[in-house]
Parts: sequence; C-alpha cells; structure tokens
Amino acid sequence: MRKRHIATYLLALINFICAVFHSVFQFELLSNKGIYRDFLLTENLVIAFVFAYFSAIIFFGKAEDKQRMVKMNIFFWLTFLVFVGFTQPTITSLNIVKSFLLFPQNYYLLSLGSISLILSLLGFQQLKFYLNNNQ
Repeated sequence: MRKRHIATYLLALINFICAVFHSVFQFELLSNKGIYRDFLLTENLVIAFVFAYFSAIIFFGKAEDKQRMVKMNIFFWLTFLVFVGFTQPTITSLNIVKSFLLFPQNYYLLSLGSISLILSLLGFQQLKFYLNNNQ
C-alpha cells in the first residue's frame, strides 16, 4: 500500500515536520515577555499536537482513518491558505530558520500550504480508489 500512496505519506511527513517546527518554536516563545505570552505558548502547543496527530493517523491508521484524516487536512490546509493570504504573518515558526530564508515568511507558508493542499487532494483520491477497490 505504501508505494501507491506516496502523496499521503508525503503529507504525513509535512505534518510531522510542522509538528517539529512548532515544538522547537516553543522555546523561542518561552523567551518572550508580554501579555500574550501564555496564550501564544498554549496556542503553539495545540498546533504542534494537531500536526503530530494528523501525521500519526496518516502513518499508522487504518485506511478508513487515513482517508478521514486526509479529508481533515484538505479543510485544514485550505483554511490555512486563506488565513495566511489575508493576514500575511511576518513572524511564524519559520523564525527559527530565518537566517536561511530569502523571502518573507508568508511566501514560504503559502508555498507549503499549497503543496500540502495538493497532496491532501491527491492522497484523498488515492485512498478513495484504494478503499473502493478493496471492499
């Protein structure tokens, strides 16, 4: 099944990498002082958990669970693209590698979101085909 579902597993890998980035970004947020510090720490941990959860289900779940999770990813990444497009954030979890970035962070986020959305759509189709043919 793994060879036929490369888009799904690439999506899971992207989710895992996002979970790692948000986990590492937590340390940068810890050094901040301000009235929103605790909120940002909590919000960032929730996002890291969501990415880890997406990744775990896609990697280790049953085919039906994977399909459901990939469907959730379609909604998540579409919403992500809309919010990043409207807000154009300048400080994100990519801040931990900002010295390596050539463009504003929101450009990378829009690229990542677009690739993830495409992988989600492809993965959903692959899983749908697999489930229809193996029932």
